[in-house]
This record gives sequence, C-alpha cells and structure tokens, in this order.
Amino acid sequence: MKQPKGQILVIVNILTSVLLIYSLALVNLTITARNTEKNEDLKIISKNIAEAGIEKAVWCFNQTEGSNCGGTYGSSYAGESDIIFEEGVYDIIITSIDSSTKQIESTGYYPAKTKILSKSTIRTKITTDSDRASFIYGALVGEGGLQMSNNSIINGSIYSNGDVIGTSNSQITGDAYVAGGTALISDQEYTIHDDDFIFGKTNPQVDIAQSFIPGTSDVLNKISLYIKKVGGPSNINIRILNDSGGLPGNTTLASATLNSSLISTNYSWGEISFSSPPSLNAGTKYWILLNTSRNSSNYWIIGVDAFDGYTVGTMTYSQDWDDDPWYSSGNDINFKTWMGGLITKIDSTNIGGSAYAYRIDNSTITGNAEGHEINQSTIGQDAFSNSIINSTISWNATSTNIENSTVGYNLWCETYSNTDVEGINFCPISIIPPELPGPIDMSISDALIADWKTNAEDGGIIEGNKTISTDTSLGPVKINGNLTIDGGTTLTITGTIYVTGDILFNNNAILQLDSSYGSNSGVIMNDGIITIENNVVFDEAGAGSNILLLSSFASQSIAAIQVNNNSTSAILSAPYGIIEIMNNASLKQVEAYLLKLSNNAIIQYESGLSDVNFSSGPSGGWSKIKGTWQIIE
Repeated sequence: MKQPKGQILVIVNILTSVLLIYSLALVNLTITARNTEKNEDLKIISKNIAEAGIEKAVWCFNQTEGSNCGGTYGSSYAGESDIIFEEGVYDIIITSIDSSTKQIESTGYYPAKTKILSKSTIRTKITTDSDRASFIYGALVGEGGLQMSNNSIINGSIYSNGDVIGTSNSQITGDAYVAGGTALISDQEYTIHDDDFIFGKTNPQVDIAQSFIPGTSDVLNKISLYIKKVGGPSNINIRILNDSGGLPGNTTLASATLNSSLISTNYSWGEISFSSPPSLNAGTKYWILLNTSRNSSNYWIIGVDAFDGYTVGTMTYSQDWDDDPWYSSGNDINFKTWMGGLITKIDSTNIGGSAYAYRIDNSTITGNAEGHEINQSTIGQDAFSNSIINSTISWNATSTNIENSTVGYNLWCETYSNTDVEGINFCPISIIPPELPGPIDMSISDALIADWKTNAEDGGIIEGNKTISTDTSLGPVKINGNLTIDGGTTLTITGTIYVTGDILFNNNAILQLDSSYGSNSGVIMNDGIITIENNVVFDEAGAGSNILLLSSFASQSIAAIQVNNNSTSAILSAPYGIIEIMNNASLKQVEAYLLKLSNNAIIQYESGLSDVNFSSGPSGGWSKIKGTWQIIE
C-alpha cells in the first residue's frame, strides 16, 4: 500500500532535522576539541615558562655573584618578578623551610600578565648538602677527660664526661661541667634489626614508645637509638615515662632532644643524653617515648625487630602520646640504655665561672660550686653539696655535712663541726643534695661523619699517598693513603677531603677554604693520625666560616691529633681518641675523648661557633628534593 505524499515529506523533514542536529553537534564537538587542544597547548607553554623559573632559581642559589639574579644570590637568593622568557614572563617566590631547605614557587604567564591566555604555577623544594653543628663550649670532652699542664688556658666554658685534672696555674675562664660518670657497658639493649618502622609520616603512627626494665638501680644518663631520617624532619622530643597498666604513662621523668641535623638518611646509632638524669629502679618498667610531628615528606624510620623478641618490653605507637590511645606494633625498637657508674671530679684547677661535678678537689672556683663532695677548695660565691670538708666558702653554704671550713655568710646543713660561720647558722635542717650534670653528646655525630666520607668519595678517589709541594686546590676527594702538606705550601679546600691514612702539616703550611664557601665551613678528615707542626695557619673563607679537622682514630695511648707550637684558628675533633695541644698553640674549639693541654696551650673559644654550617664545597650546592615537584594550577 502506497504512503501518501504528505507523510513521506514529513518523514524526510524529520530525518533532515536529525541529520542537521547531529551535524551541528559534531561541528560543536570539533570546535570544542580544537579549543581544548589549543588551551592545552597554551597550558604547556605557560608550564614551560614556570619550569624555566624553577631552573633559574636553582641556578641563582648556586651562584657566587648576583648580577643575573636580581641582586641576591647563593643561600640569600630572594626570588624575582616579571622575568621575560621567550614569549612570556615568570615570577619566582622563595620560602625558607629551614637553613638547608627552601621552597621555590614559580608562576609562568603567557603571553604577559596584562593579557593572560594561560597561567601555570609550579612548586618544588631544594636542599643544600650543608650540615649544621653547634659548638657551645670551648672544649667538649668525652669519658677520657681533660688534663691541663702549667699555664694552659681554656678561654670559655667546658663540658666533660670525664675528670678535669689541672695544675695550680691551669685555668678555665668560664664554667666547668663534669658529668656524673656513665657505665662503660649498656644496662639494657636490643639490637636485632630485621624490619623498619616509619613514624611521623601518617596518622596514627606519629609518636612511638618502647618499654624496658633496668637491671640496676641508678641514674639513666643516656640512650641510643638505631635510626635514620627521610628529608628534613623536625627534632624528636625524647622522654622517659612511667608505666601505667602496661602502657606509657603521663609522668615525664626526664626529657632530651634528638637533633635532626645530627642524624643521616642512612642508619646509625643516635645518642641522646639527659642533662638531668632520672633515677630508675631495677625491676621497674619504664618507657622511652619518641615524640615528633607529622609530615608526609619529612619523617623518621627506626630499626625494629619484627617478632617482638625483647622479652621484658615492647613497642607501641599513637597519634598523640598524651591525648590519643596507644596501639601495639608487635615490634621492638633497636635501643640501648646507659646507667651511671663512675665517680668524676674537678681537681687542682682554677675556674673563672661556676663549677659542677661529683667531686671538686683542691680547686679555686670564682663563681658557685655544686657537687656531691667539695674538698680543700675555695669557692668565691655559694656552695651546694652533700659534703664540704676543709674548704672556704665566700658566700652561702648548703650541705648535708660540713667540716673544718669557713662560711662567709649563712649556712644550711644537717650536721657540722669545726666550721666558722660569719652569718646565720640554720643547722640542723633537712638538705636534699644537688643533682649532678648528665653526660653530653659530641657535636659531630657518627651519622655526619659517614655522610662527609660519602660526599668526599663522590668527588673522586686518589689511590696511594699524596704530597702537596706546590700551591694546590683539592676536594671533594677521598685519598686511599696518607696526605702530606709541605712547609710554605698552601692547600685550598674546594670540597670535603677524606684521607684513610695519616695527615701531616709541616712547618708553616697553610690550609685555607676556597672563597666560594662564603660563610659555610669546610672539613678535612681522616681515619689515621693528624700531626700539625709549628706555625701552621688555617684561613677561612669569610665571616662565620671555619675549618674543621677531624680524626676517627681510636686509641687510648696514641694521640689522634697533635698540635705543635703556634698553630692557630681551627676546630679540632677526635671523638674516639686523644688530642694533644702543645706549647703556645691556640685553637678555636676542641672536642675529644681525651684532651691534653701542655704548658701554655690556649683554646680561644669564639661565640660564633654556636651555629656552624658545614658544606661539602662549591661542587655540591643546592639541588631539588625528589618527590616535591607539583603543579599548583
């Protein structure tokens, strides 16, 4: 049956309309796709412009002059605006995260800010290979102690974990702290490492704690943790807590800080000492708390035993230790605890400031004195002790017992005999003896030493002994052998130098930092002995710059570093060995397991050493931190 002509026309019109609609839609999609493609092309252009800003900023951070960086450069680079790049412009904004980390934010505009067709912002972080150390004492001495001969002087304060033994003419112009002795063997330890535990990165694994039970009743002087870091996390607050029903309690018995700058990105044993050591009881459970903050890019990793093998303790974690619940991890932290055990003293030394030690014998103290025993000494101000015998106290005295002494003002004691008191005698009265200072950690950690060795080796390796007989620039480099610098020759450090053997500076040799170090400091280190002969000179790069000589040589009889007459202006470190300073030598700061000062030797502490940045040298510089690059818009 034939369709009427009118119906056919209607059908044709409908089909035509549908085709027209699809055609228009297709055209619209094509136009949209082309516009999207064009916008993406424009976005790529502005992103490339922003990337150029990032590269420019990194370049400026590594420059030693600022003619092409808007007037600022190096670590002081402050960013720039309206910098023309090809057909667009970019702005650079710099934000300081800390002394060794910066954030760069670069915004690219195309074709210009006044006529923006596309805009992109990129953000990343950069870091420098400089490491920070703080030298807050003229001398920092380990368990070997300090020995001072006639007329030797430390102009500044000292802290020693061992005895300070002087002569009648030896002098420390500042304060002297001698820590209560630490036992040579750890009381508790667990070192099986078969897994890693990340904390401070994501909730709730932010704060962690490990329980332990002391084997002896004594003061807890320090702990050690097998730990590493990712990025630049904040410092860890270390606390010793009580136990509360098998979980960490809320009572803090002692606290200290694990400094992030002293920990490497590789595992090492980090030592944490307590300035006020807590008294712990054998057989009682306590907790080591690691309290930190959460940061997804900068966090901590600690070595653990995955099978909870430490039978008298365990590990827990929490989002916030004093507010949120604790969860069992099923692990044990790799840790060690060190208890008190040795009696230490100050003997036959003149102290220009105050003195703090278990025993103070045969000494003259200009300021205050605190200790368990004060014997045959003269105290210029107040004395606070458990026992004072045959001593003169110019001001007030507080002691459990005092005998055969003179007190210039008032006396508080439990018992006394044969003692003259110029002021008021308040005896008998109950006395609580003073707390003794705890041990202190060296400013240079094992982790920093390992990092510096790696930095040097990355710069190249010299096989065999090397002698510098003409003016030479050197570093970063590792020398598998000995290094000798001939007299009258200048060695310029251009990067960290690591020598596996001995280092000899002959008479009148000169060691200087390359000028590109600026305010940063440089390192020359070795595994053997360092000998510095007469009149050796150390020249820095600029204000705040220093040269550190460090020996890892460990011996209780042979000096790791020996400094002869008239050598000046360096920082010396022998954390495992002996440093001997001979007649008339003058150094900025010294750290050693055992420090010996011969006649007339001088340590002239400089206050600027409280914050020293060490750099691997101009070849290192600033670089991007992997994983921090991101597109903001």
